[in-house]
Amino acid sequence: MAFQETTQTKSRPPNKRSCLDSETSDEESATEYFPRWFVIEGTDKSKTLAQLSPFVIGKSLKCQVGTLKTVKRLQRGDILVETDKPDYVKLLLKMNTLADVPVKVSVHRTLNICKGVIRCRDVARCEQKEILDNLQSQGVIDAVVITLKPDTPDGERRRTNTVILSFNRPQPPQYITCGYLRVPVATFVPNPLRCFKCQKFGHGRQHCKAEEEVCSRCGESGHDYTNCSEKENCVNCKGDHPASSKTCPKWKFEQKVQQIRSEKNISFIDARKLALGQSSAKPTMSTVVLSGMRPSTSVTSRSVEVQTDLTWPLGARQPTQVACVTKHQTAAKSTATENVGATTAPDDKGSKGGQSKSTQPPKKINRPPPSSTQPVTDTNRYAALASSQGEEGESSSSVIK
Repeated sequence: MAFQETTQTKSRPPNKRSCLDSETSDEESATEYFPRWFVIEGTDKSKTLAQLSPFVIGKSLKCQVGTLKTVKRLQRGDILVETDKPDYVKLLLKMNTLADVPVKVSVHRTLNICKGVIRCRDVARCEQKEILDNLQSQGVIDAVVITLKPDTPDGERRRTNTVILSFNRPQPPQYITCGYLRVPVATFVPNPLRCFKCQKFGHGRQHCKAEEEVCSRCGESGHDYTNCSEKENCVNCKGDHPASSKTCPKWKFEQKVQQIRSEKNISFIDARKLALGQSSAKPTMSTVVLSGMRPSTSVTSRSVEVQTDLTWPLGARQPTQVACVTKHQTAAKSTATENVGATTAPDDKGSKGGQSKSTQPPKKINRPPPSSTQPVTDTNRYAALASSQGEEGESSSSVIK
């Protein structure tokens, strides 16, 4: 028994959830990431990249570097390229000319960096230097602990359990290993970008094209909000609040755009299109049920005819011919038969006030058998009626139509 236990212990695989294995895997995964986005800008004003055709730029990049993943021309004339091969990184950084135009290649400042949010009280208590030293192997290059304003003017800012981490990769990892803790990483959603000059969303003060400064309090141009005592008026939605208020409908819409952009990793223009499509889309059945709304329903009805223009009143020996009976589709078939029988049946004795009440029990209906030996089918189901009325001297053509 002892020998068997010893062999089982030696053949047992190592634990995959140990901290040592997780740290080595994170170090190996961190080395796999490299800068993917680069900016190619011209250094000579007499020879700019804007003068080159897309055919010349494409051929030059393919000859000097190779087939890149994406190549885009920026608004100011520079070229933004993306690569998915680490061998192309050195070739791009060594470039000095592009189609006889002197250029300088640099790593993009923001596209190669992403942010993530972790919520851990033990990590938030640590200092920034300690967090960076221990998480540098996992691609963390910056860490900011969120703090709140003090309740009193003389108090200190209160630290929360939320930490914003910056990674040197386009996408944040699903989790990070903080010592013996495995902390999940959530998506970072930034606040909407608002210009402090024109108070519009989507750009900053450096790229603003407005001529005069607009007050964020009253929405008028020509002065700052610090010396303004006018009534609050939002320049974006014309509401009774300043342009910096988070209750503004325009701010909420821009926040939705930022959330779509962060979660789906798409451009700002595509995220705005998706947000506009969601706000203008018609409500579906699921949204109607969840919101408790009642969908508008319109009841349509149409008139239908019964299959025959003959009726057999109660107590009569022969069927009688009635006018064409119409009834709505929602009415029951038995109700339609009773109403037609009530209009054609003779008045019973003992009726008062135009209402007939039957004093005798209804008689049993005895339909006469067909006179001919031919079986009654769907095509001649009124053969018995025609034969019985033919004996009384009536023509069958006047009965069966």
